[in-house]
Amino acid sequence: MKKIGSIYLDYAATAPPDPRVLDAITPFVSEYYGNPSSLHGPGRKARHAVEDARERVAACLGTDPGEVIFTSGGTEADNMALMSVSGSGGYSGLITSESEHEAVRQTAIYLKEQGVDVTIVDPDGQGGVDADSIKRHLGAEKPFVSVMLVNNETGAFNQISEISRAVHESGGVIHTDAVQAGPYYDLKELAAQVDFMTLSGHKMGGPKGIGVLYARSGLPIDPILHGGSQERKRRPGTENVPAIVGFSKALEISQAEHVENARRVRGLRDLLRSLLEDSLGDGIRVTTPNESAPHILHVLVLDQDGCGVDGEMLILGLDLEGVYVSSGSACTSGALEPSHVLSAMGISSSLAKGAIRFSLGRETNEDEIVQASKRICTVVSRVSAGIVA
Repeated sequence: MKKIGSIYLDYAATAPPDPRVLDAITPFVSEYYGNPSSLHGPGRKARHAVEDARERVAACLGTDPGEVIFTSGGTEADNMALMSVSGSGGYSGLITSESEHEAVRQTAIYLKEQGVDVTIVDPDGQGGVDADSIKRHLGAEKPFVSVMLVNNETGAFNQISEISRAVHESGGVIHTDAVQAGPYYDLKELAAQVDFMTLSGHKMGGPKGIGVLYARSGLPIDPILHGGSQERKRRPGTENVPAIVGFSKALEISQAEHVENARRVRGLRDLLRSLLEDSLGDGIRVTTPNESAPHILHVLVLDQDGCGVDGEMLILGLDLEGVYVSSGSACTSGALEPSHVLSAMGISSSLAKGAIRFSLGRETNEDEIVQASKRICTVVSRVSAGIVA
């Protein structure tokens, strides 16, 4: 339950659970608790729930149920897809971008250390990946390409259809991390364009700890975990039945409502941008491109000298005001360092320290946006003046 008067603007980190999802999950927490691998009645009930959820997910994606692999989340699904590069797929190497989520980026770095041919292209100035930068590295062999649909920091939207076409013409395969896309895009259309796709439950109002890797039939998946035959011997471990049921429900809801969700949230995001630009003027620089995901607004808050203000103080100050947001910077070893995405975009550390990401969602409304903009401006003034509380 939200604190009265609080405004949650961190949906890109996680979305509040949809009440309809909680209703679907509850029986499988309290009543139908059997192990899906057990042969008795409670086990069969659980097995039926898992396979029914798989069919529901497949229907949303327009795929075969056998192409749906349940994982512990988006990170595991990303790892599972990319680790197949060094397995039995016969790929010539990996091509990805510097602006990918760390689940892809760090896996790419690991693969390179293991001797895999890895190419990492730089993003544009707003965190997007230009299709031509990928095309330049496509050869006559069989590349594995991984490019996210929506950048989780800036909201930049990548033209996966164009990239996918070029990859397939080269004889390669393509994976996309679509974790930020669930509530706002037609995933059936997207799945038809790619060979692997990653989704995460808690970004769509579903539970945490559950994700899906869509893997096109006929493409090998080498398990990264060992110890059981679950998920058709691709992902061992007792299935998280409540989370799987919750994921399928969240996906069904998000896909049924994605057009209206995108329209409404985009309007609210644009209102927030307008209010902040009107109030802060040169004290704010928007890094989210005009053509972007509807729910993310990424900005750099600047002081009178044109440097980034203390983003950590901004977030703490906003927290005290009941406005919950994230920073584009990450705390590493006790020092606030610019994220790899902002660094790859060419944003200096002095600017990047003022990065703030606002992300909206299902429960965000216009009154919250108006109130949040006022509180944001108040906190910016305090931090700029060196007042921390």
